[in-house]
Amino acid sequence: MDNTARLWNATTGQHTTTLTGHTDAVTAIAYSPDGTQLATTSDDGTTRLWTATTGQPLAVLVVLPDDGWAVLLPDGGYKLVGEAGDNLWWTIKMCRFEAGELDPYVPGLERLAEDVPILR
Repeated sequence: MDNTARLWNATTGQHTTTLTGHTDAVTAIAYSPDGTQLATTSDDGTTRLWTATTGQPLAVLVVLPDDGWAVLLPDGGYKLVGEAGDNLWWTIKMCRFEAGELDPYVPGLERLAEDVPILR
């Protein structure tokens, strides 16, 4: 309920990593089949992907109300699929901008083509 997920060493019982970034309660966690990544879901409406060993954030998945989704990457890249309509706003430094509005002006912010893999 503190908006985090905590990872523990199952053998030693020692706390290893705290995953932070969600803005509401974390509701579920799942590991990838190979154990290298994990996903958390939250009441904030996002799914976050992490590196399992370090807790490094990999991506944030946001489901759009108009039958689509967006993935935000830590390096500023993003992928938008479906129709965002007027419902999707990107929050950058507490200011709101419409999807794509800042692309020409912010170095490193890049919308990925639909055929580009999400994790690079």
